[in-house]
Amino acid sequence: MIPVRDLMRRLAVAIVGIPLVFFVLYQGGWILTGLLAVIAVMATRELYALASAKGTRAFYLLGTAGALALVLLAGWVRAFEPWAPWALGVLMVLFFLASASAVGSRGPDDRPLFVASLTGIGALYWGAGFSFAVFLRHMPETTGWPESASANQGLALLAFPFAVTWLADTAAYLFGHAFGRRKLAPRVSPGKTVVGGVAGLVTSILSAAILAWAFLDLHPSPILEICLGGSMGVLMGVTIQMGDLIESLFKREAGVKDSASLLPGHGGVLDRFDALVFTIPLTYGLLRLVGILT
Repeated sequence: MIPVRDLMRRLAVAIVGIPLVFFVLYQGGWILTGLLAVIAVMATRELYALASAKGTRAFYLLGTAGALALVLLAGWVRAFEPWAPWALGVLMVLFFLASASAVGSRGPDDRPLFVASLTGIGALYWGAGFSFAVFLRHMPETTGWPESASANQGLALLAFPFAVTWLADTAAYLFGHAFGRRKLAPRVSPGKTVVGGVAGLVTSILSAAILAWAFLDLHPSPILEICLGGSMGVLMGVTIQMGDLIESLFKREAGVKDSASLLPGHGGVLDRFDALVFTIPLTYGLLRLVGILT
């Protein structure tokens, strides 16, 4: 049975959140960058809070500043190629500063190597992950692909992973609660079922194929466009489920059900964007590959 109260909370968040997200995706530029920066900072803090629950105290200010810098840098250059060397520099400086800070504030028993590494990984995880949303939104104007891009093609490219991820998540949740019996990964996430996993994967493939045919400009042939979209959907579907399981594993280690209580029925930022932080960079890479091959 699907908990009615939980379902109503999810619907309420969706009714408010989806139009807001679509507006921000449509605007692009610094409005999109600003929202992504806020989400990246919040998610990084939640990740550090999970680690802190097990006694590992990352450097919050350094890590969130690193995540913020990566997203703002992406909003400034708007393309992967000029962003990458600067991002590498930010991460190197961040690791140095975290390691230097550990010298003065962490003893050998406080796991300084892990603390410094976690500080950098938190910024990389969310700062770099969400930077690719900016690259996707501005791909037509920064890479010249697709050549026949319309004025809103960047919006379609970025909305694609959002739509596929949320549709797959919704299908997995509904079918899993209604028909799921056998657990998918009981040691990691007792609530996830094989039926829900299959429903999410099938939904990912079908939605990616339909959306690619309807909104993306992957290939002149509609049949090949559907095949390309469906193939992307396979990889995205697997990534969606793994992203969800990865975050569930982190929460199980910390001994908490949700990463935070920010969104009613959804939990925290990590709970809501655990899959998107992986599917957005994956979509960018796949689209660049399709552009090269076609």
